[in-house]
Amino acid sequence: MSRDSLFGERIVWQGRSRALSVPFAQKIMALVAVVAAAVTLCYAVVVAKSLDVPVGGMVLFAGWCATIALAAWRVPLWWRSQVEYTVTDRHVIWRRGRIRRSIDRGAVSYALVRWNPRVPGVGDLVLVRAVPTGALRRTLKLTLSDVVGPDRLWAIVRGLTPSAPQGDGERS
Repeated sequence: MSRDSLFGERIVWQGRSRALSVPFAQKIMALVAVVAAAVTLCYAVVVAKSLDVPVGGMVLFAGWCATIALAAWRVPLWWRSQVEYTVTDRHVIWRRGRIRRSIDRGAVSYALVRWNPRVPGVGDLVLVRAVPTGALRRTLKLTLSDVVGPDRLWAIVRGLTPSAPQGDGERS
């Protein structure tokens, strides 16, 4: 089996995002920016027709809002399309190009599985390392977005043999 170039450990599992999705916060930001752009543009038309004043600033602001909306909707899809996930003997690694984040498999306190309602069998696996006390009180998270069978991947991270899926993936 191949080895990871950073840690030199044996690779247990390797994968990518299967179905790309936009996070909820970016969807809301895009919606707000579209509404602001539409309202500003309509107001600019009314002001230009009724008062005969230049509205270049309002049109520029509407264009800026539309650009923000487009970026909020499309940049997460582009960003997530090139992310790779690797599980080695001792680490879980999130990598995109030269950017890497990793978490020790033994240090994971708990995990969250969030299923994608539009694509059956696909979801997010959020690995959390909690340090609840002391001066270094914090929570470290590593999110593996839109992976196939995040519950099976969580079993691999824990070092268990993943069970075969039962049924159609709609039920646990």
